[in-house]
Amino acid sequence: MAEEFEVIHYDQLHHFKIFVNRIAYRNYHIHNVFEFLLIFDGSGTVKLRDEEILVGPGSLVLVNPQQPHEISAPVHPVTALVFQFSQQLFYDYFPQLRQLRFTEHLIAPQELRDFCTQELCKASLSYLQEEPYYALDCLAHMALLLKRLLLEFPYEILSGNSHTALSLKAQRMTRIIEYIDAHYTEQIRLKELAQAEHITENHLSHLFTDYFGISFQAYLNNLRFEKAIALLGQPELSQLDIALRVGFSDPKYFSRIMKQRMGCSVGEYRKKYEGVPRPAANEPSPMALEQRLERGESIAVIQAYLSQ
Repeated sequence: MAEEFEVIHYDQLHHFKIFVNRIAYRNYHIHNVFEFLLIFDGSGTVKLRDEEILVGPGSLVLVNPQQPHEISAPVHPVTALVFQFSQQLFYDYFPQLRQLRFTEHLIAPQELRDFCTQELCKASLSYLQEEPYYALDCLAHMALLLKRLLLEFPYEILSGNSHTALSLKAQRMTRIIEYIDAHYTEQIRLKELAQAEHITENHLSHLFTDYFGISFQAYLNNLRFEKAIALLGQPELSQLDIALRVGFSDPKYFSRIMKQRMGCSVGEYRKKYEGVPRPAANEPSPMALEQRLERGESIAVIQAYLSQ
């Protein structure tokens, strides 16, 4: 759940990946695609480095490639359509837009939002139901949506130098995040990461904060928190066991961050899930902060939303 840079693989249809998630919290992460987040229910915030967007039912957020973002909805977890499309779409069909970046992220004007929502949902249903010629359906709906956005929503075309600099910074941050994700149970030190990147510790600290909007230590604690929550479904593990297993040197910190993030104690959170069957070995814990809905449930959620 906390792979902080995602290389999106298009296992079903080239250029697109579409699914429905239920999210209470997702740490800052980046990926190499454009992403629409359409909120079906729940409420919370989507944080970009220097912007915090309040979201609720009907909210539509657009995130650029390589743009760090965090999703937080601890009280009322959001159910959201996640619609990702590759920059390669522009390389193939709209080469003049290869370095496109949208300069706003909340699609607020109601008429534009309603239009985009309809196109996204129609494309998603065709994709998830694998209707005849659904690839053409997705491309057609996406073409209409992008045309409308380019006419009515603010954007810029990055210069070659700016685009290259952004890509190089994203590559560096990808290496760092992948290392943290693989070693979060250990005592990771900023100094060691800086040496691996051949830069000073101070430079890396500023780079991290500038890129994500939070410190290295805050990011690491958020990641450990996500991992700890997923382990709460194993009753044989005590709170102390879990805290130490995910790398918290002070077990009490897990309790404090739980109270801050979720508004309840570790014991109270566990009590919510008493009696819930344990998942199979290859399935996520029902306590995990992010759950991907099965195809059939995803289709039902989208259809119900469209029928409102």
